[in-house]
Amino acid sequence: MAPNGSSTTAVLANIRLPKTFPPYLASLALVGLSTVIYRDYSAWYALGRGGVPHNIIGYTLQSALGWLFGEKDLVSTECFDKVIEKENDDFAKGRAGLRTGRVRSGSVGYGPHPKPEPVENKSWIQGGELPMRVGARPEIGKWYVPQRMIDESASEEMRNACKEMITTLASKNANLLTSGPSQIECGSPGLFLSPALVAPGVHDLRFPTNPPPHHRTHPGGPSEMFHVHDAEGSMHALVNAKDAKEIASKGWGIRHGLAGKRGTPWGYMLIFAPRNSEELGTIKRIVEAAAYYALEGRGGELKW
Repeated sequence: MAPNGSSTTAVLANIRLPKTFPPYLASLALVGLSTVIYRDYSAWYALGRGGVPHNIIGYTLQSALGWLFGEKDLVSTECFDKVIEKENDDFAKGRAGLRTGRVRSGSVGYGPHPKPEPVENKSWIQGGELPMRVGARPEIGKWYVPQRMIDESASEEMRNACKEMITTLASKNANLLTSGPSQIECGSPGLFLSPALVAPGVHDLRFPTNPPPHHRTHPGGPSEMFHVHDAEGSMHALVNAKDAKEIASKGWGIRHGLAGKRGTPWGYMLIFAPRNSEELGTIKRIVEAAAYYALEGRGGELKW
């Protein structure tokens, strides 16, 4: 028979809780928490350098950023549809240049670079569509910075091929692109706009003032659009919303955990490491898309 209200009250009244928390329990809790944090930090540290200091300060910083701004669902593509919808709406209402306060008479543009048409709903991937990636997505670390694959690391041959792909594209299009150490990932091989296109005092195509960390104008001038991670061969690419949706839906990558937050573009994508030469060909098309998006039609067709 269930106790009535008065009986329950009497039982609770006879319970005597300790006036102080036993010191040994507090010590056990502290030791347990410290062990959990140490193991998590060690696993994060094993990912290698990238994005934040490679020490406890960087670990704490990325944890705070993830807690405040990070997203768990990095596979959904709904956000890209919203980016396209907003840009189309801005153009329809003549607001596309309001971000800089410079809407030109007769054209809609960002500062000195006219933007005559929406760029988020135009595919820069040559051929328009990517093939479906075979197999399940690789496991991705739970940490926000650096964002890395845990399994399916690329072979040394594939990692070197990705790096060579960057240097080749830059050297064959030296008037438009350049390669060098990533300004985001602590020296990993990166691809940038030519300094002549993003020189001091010249606004970037999409981020004319205060470029966000993942597409900044640094002292050398060029804007970073792509880089390779030495540790396991994955990559980051900055592409437009339509191509980001294609990459995600076909299984070639996922969003960065901070994409769309604190100025980081929605199209900042983690691209999975290639497992063979056929997949390397698809990665090449993604690199092209990132370059064409950054160039926004300037320079014509890229050479390989």
